[in-house]
Amino acid sequence: MIELIIATFCSASIALLFKYSAVKGLDQKLVTVWNYVMAALISGRLIITQNKLAILGFDDHTFETIGFGVITGILYLVSFTVYQISVRKNGASLSGMFAKLGILVPMTLSIILWKELPTWIQAIGICLALLAIAIANSSPKGSSASRPVLPILIAVFIAGGFAEFLNKLFQRSGLLDYKPIYLFIVFITALCISLWMLIRRKEPAEKPIKSMLVGAMVGLPNLFSSYFLIDALEKLPASLVFPAFSAGSILLITVLSHVIFKEQLFKKDWIAILATTMGLIMMNM
Repeated sequence: MIELIIATFCSASIALLFKYSAVKGLDQKLVTVWNYVMAALISGRLIITQNKLAILGFDDHTFETIGFGVITGILYLVSFTVYQISVRKNGASLSGMFAKLGILVPMTLSIILWKELPTWIQAIGICLALLAIAIANSSPKGSSASRPVLPILIAVFIAGGFAEFLNKLFQRSGLLDYKPIYLFIVFITALCISLWMLIRRKEPAEKPIKSMLVGAMVGLPNLFSSYFLIDALEKLPASLVFPAFSAGSILLITVLSHVIFKEQLFKKDWIAILATTMGLIMMNM
């Protein structure tokens, strides 16, 4: 359970740091690139300190790890990119709801493929967590929103969901000894693509030094969020891990955004906080 708690705190930290970068008007693409630089450096350091270079070779395990890492890295960046596009076209609330509800993909596939079934009281907790996600990301009453662009929202749901499912698939593959190597491949793949996108951009970078520093700060929780999430999936069923991870992240982001950034909490936010708290308690019973 401690692994799931750490992964959740790391996930919330990522969102809060990105929120900070947006508030300060930092260069988002530069933040993204340096986030992957730091995550790749730390995962590379883990390979050395855990002496994982010794297990590398021209064998099936090494090639499977590289394959998992490249595909996951591409999906990580795709999900982040389509999420940014969706925020511009559909707004943050609707985009956030579809991104968080993407946990239905790994949760459902884990139940179908590996029979990871929750107890009835845990199932009620999962339903409360999903309800809280929908409530927390709904538009406040009285807001006027344009008609959503459905294909982009579906892309957010699928890309994010399958990116998380690949973490579960890696955990089930019997390659856990290769975890630092897998994460290094994930982040070096995302780094190469995001760096290529940054180089192709014509506009000059905004606040480059501060953007790079904040990006490096994002990279630390970004790496350990995935690192400890895989550990949590090894010890707990995915049908519990993913709802708790997502709902817990929302709870922390909502509360800490109110404390740090003085964001107003509406009635629906308090309802979501209550539903999340109850759901998390029931999932752990």
